[in-house]
Amino acid sequence: MSTAKPYTPIMGKSPDEDERFGVSAFLGRRSHRFRVQWDTGECTWEPEKTLRQDLGKDAYDRLVKEYYNTKEEAKKKPLKKPTKKKASSMSSVPSSTKKKPRTKKHAKKLFKTKNDSDTCYKPVINQAIAMLAHKYKATSAFVVDDPSSTVPMQTTNVLREYVPGIDITAVSCDPKINTFKADFAKHNDQLVCGMTTTFLESQLDEDGVYIGKRYNMMFLDYCDTPSRLGKKYDWMRDVQLAMDHFLAPKGMLHLTFSSRGFGHIHTFVHFALDEYVPSAQIVAPYDYRDTQNMVVFTLVRKGDWPSSRPPLSIGRAIIPRPEEEVLVQADNGEVWKGTFVGMLNSKQWSIYCPVKQICYDNIDKDMVRPARMTI
Repeated sequence: MSTAKPYTPIMGKSPDEDERFGVSAFLGRRSHRFRVQWDTGECTWEPEKTLRQDLGKDAYDRLVKEYYNTKEEAKKKPLKKPTKKKASSMSSVPSSTKKKPRTKKHAKKLFKTKNDSDTCYKPVINQAIAMLAHKYKATSAFVVDDPSSTVPMQTTNVLREYVPGIDITAVSCDPKINTFKADFAKHNDQLVCGMTTTFLESQLDEDGVYIGKRYNMMFLDYCDTPSRLGKKYDWMRDVQLAMDHFLAPKGMLHLTFSSRGFGHIHTFVHFALDEYVPSAQIVAPYDYRDTQNMVVFTLVRKGDWPSSRPPLSIGRAIIPRPEEEVLVQADNGEVWKGTFVGMLNSKQWSIYCPVKQICYDNIDKDMVRPARMTI
């Protein structure tokens, strides 16, 4: 037979007043598993043996009864509807007359970042290729371009901007490329709808000799894995044809591949070229992130360049030199000038701000552009 402790008032002068004002203060000291707030009508209950002993049987039974009564009363109470006055000041106001919250005006962005577009780095690659074409005085270019992107035929247009008068041959398997026939005819450029391998092989005569023009700059923007299985083109055959026939002396060839689901892409491309196209020399790869993880390889023909002074690669054109001036763009579009210090990892760069005299070691490289690449 258990002996229950007598209930003593906590907040009021009697047990009834305690039930009216609430007993959470007492129960908070005794147990965190039982809370009753009569003023708000919120009750949560989990029975515990020590409560009956602490409160006494009569007080404990009253609390349990009040708990269930409160739940029943809450179910019976109808939901309050907004008055006409509230309705006229909220829901009935036409949307055109509602006051919109003030938003801070952002500056016009100098360049797009990954916060603006998933394809923000594609213009950077195109600009690097155009800069190399301008530096090495290219007169002709062969490019795989995209007529269906947000900015169609982007590579072609950037090349025309950087190298006025350059002769361009653009290839795409997308039939939409035919809509640019008039534009290409205006610039005396060549437009091809088809696969790269099919087109290049069609330019050879019966003896396998090519006597047409050669290209100083070739950009095979595959945006696909380097796997050679189940495809209508063969990138390795394209490279072989370029090195043997289509690439001009001291010309440059750039290949872009997606590394999505393709492991050890650098090893595969390096040894595949070394075995099947020994005349091709990889200057340097450059990894970047567009809609997916990508890598672009810069190739030249062996013997065209001194081994001690190879040409610049795309990566070398993009990554600043130490102490080079760069522009850092914040999310709101504000831009400040800085000095490139170095790379900390594959995504973060160290930038020195001369105005604040602070060196930032956590700048996302996507937010940085060399000052020479923001024209």
